[in-house]
Amino acid sequence: MDFGSQIEAKPVPPGSGEGDVPANILIMLDVSGSMSRRTNSGGTRLSDAKKVIKSIVSDSNLTKGANFGLMEWASRAPSINVPISPLSSNLVY
Repeated sequence: MDFGSQIEAKPVPPGSGEGDVPANILIMLDVSGSMSRRTNSGGTRLSDAKKVIKSIVSDSNLTKGANFGLMEWASRAPSINVPISPLSSNLVY
């Protein structure tokens, strides 16, 4: 069947990290007192979480097509430590 029209793919959704619109990812980190508990790794929950975050934002396969930011919270109001931007992965831990 020929309908006489061209078939086109749907555009990539904004923020998917594909095409020319990067995904905006805000990492939220709990910095409350409970994060000072020791883990089996010998570190604290907080130090282990920071290592994982650093490995994510340092991996070029994961950061390609993404902008990162970092928000910390505890018992006080959350604060954005690193706003989401194209260069922010260098500033997150």
